[in-house]
Amino acid sequence: MSQAVFLSPHNDDETLFGAFTILGDRPRVIVCFRSVVQAQQYGIPHAVREAETAEALRCLGLEGYEQWTISDAQPDWVRLHDQIAQIEASVIYAPLPEADGNAQHNRVGLMAAKLHGKGLYYATYTTKGKSREGRRVVFEPRWPWLKMKALACYQSQATLPSTYDHFLRDQYEYLK
Repeated sequence: MSQAVFLSPHNDDETLFGAFTILGDRPRVIVCFRSVVQAQQYGIPHAVREAETAEALRCLGLEGYEQWTISDAQPDWVRLHDQIAQIEASVIYAPLPEADGNAQHNRVGLMAAKLHGKGLYYATYTTKGKSREGRRVVFEPRWPWLKMKALACYQSQATLPSTYDHFLRDQYEYLK
C-alpha cells in the first residue's frame, strides 16, 4: 500500500480544511475537479487556481500535487468514480458528507467511502457555516502560521464575496 492520499474536491479545500493533516501526514494531494465554474462566473481561469494550489502546497512543504481535469461545472461522475477506484493508499482523507453540505464535497466523500472503506473524513462546511464534526486536529505551534501563509496564496478566492468567508473563519480543522 502506498502513502496516504488527501482528496480535495476543489483548489483550496486542501488548505482550508486539511493544512494540519498535510503538514503532519504528508499525503499525496489530489484535486478532483478543474475549476471551470469560477472561470465562467468571475473570469478566474483554472490555471490561476492551479498555480495558487501549487504555491500553497509549497508553503505546506509539498512539491507538487495531482490535478484531475474533471470539470466542476458538469462533473463526469463515472470518470470520477473510476479515478477514485484506482487510488492505492494506506489511508484516504475525504470530505465529510453532511446534511446541507457542499454537494460536490459530499459526493467525493461518499465515493471514497464506498470504494475504499471508511477512511478518514475531514470536515468542510454546510449552509450553516464551518463544520466542527469529529475531533479537532492536533497541530504543532508553527503550523497555524504556515496555514495562514498557504491561505494567502489563494488571492483569487480570498477577495471574492462568495468565498472569502472561508478564509476568515477560525482555522481549526476536524477529522472524523
